[in-house]
Amino acid sequence: MPAGDFALVDSNIFINHLANQSADCTNFFCRVARREVEAHITTAIIAEILHQRMMAEAVAKGLISPGQTVKKLEANPTVIPQLTDHIVGGLSARRMLTFY
Repeated sequence: MPAGDFALVDSNIFINHLANQSADCTNFFCRVARREVEAHITTAIIAEILHQRMMAEAVAKGLISPGQTVKKLEANPTVIPQLTDHIVGGLSARRMLTFY
């Protein structure tokens, strides 16, 4: 992406960055932090990021097994109140915009 451009950032870019799964995604946010490019995000994208992180948290904590996570959470709603890491630490503005 050329310097000076702007982009609507898809949830997958955030998810891959937050999970340390993509150097390209992290490099993109570094460019945003240096103001080389301008990034935009919608509330719908934020909701998708939180949703994906919550499902990953449920699997990581062993509360449900991988695969069909939404159906498993719907079948076990008592699990949902135990899922707070995606909000408390996983998606804070500081974490989203921390670059190394």
